[in-house]
Amino acid sequence: MDLCIIIEVTLPAVHVSSCGRNLVAMLASSKVVMWYDFERVLRGEVKMRDIALTFQLGSPRSSSKYLAFDDRRIAVATVSALL
Repeated sequence: MDLCIIIEVTLPAVHVSSCGRNLVAMLASSKVVMWYDFERVLRGEVKMRDIALTFQLGSPRSSSKYLAFDDRRIAVATVSALL
């Protein structure tokens, strides 16, 4: 029997690079996740969790407010800092 678990996640912001290969998401819990060349997931070559770079920015209880991504840099504003 296959078991499917659905997890609800609040994503205040998601950006795709101008080349369309990289994806950055900001979770409400002040976590930022980046997937380099995420099309590999769509082609079935890798699993999403295997190529994710995850950064926890401060307490998971504090919320993130803003995400910017310009293909080379990621900027995040949380309730306590601008990173």
